[in-house]
Amino acid sequence: MVARSKGNTLTYLATLTFDLQNADSADYECVAKRLAKIGLEPQLKGDSGAMVDLPANTFAGEYLSNDRDALFAKIEAIFHACKVSGPVFLTTAGKWGWLAGNF
Repeated sequence: MVARSKGNTLTYLATLTFDLQNADSADYECVAKRLAKIGLEPQLKGDSGAMVDLPANTFAGEYLSNDRDALFAKIEAIFHACKVSGPVFLTTAGKWGWLAGNF
């Protein structure tokens, strides 16, 4: 997978992984639904057009801006709205690429 552009604009890839503490399946579902609303999904579309499932509790999305602080604030608001807590790791990058495998 290589970085895509929308028109003449390079997109940025954001990748989020987290671990909820003392959470049940409803908590994970709440977070996943709200992350989807801001463009973070548990899958990415590969070059072939096929969807690739990401590892558990990993979400990714493409954005036109590399404003990681604004995205992080949205993720924090989602955790508060879903009344969950736990460690979060977010990366954003331009000139990105990815590979997926199942070993």
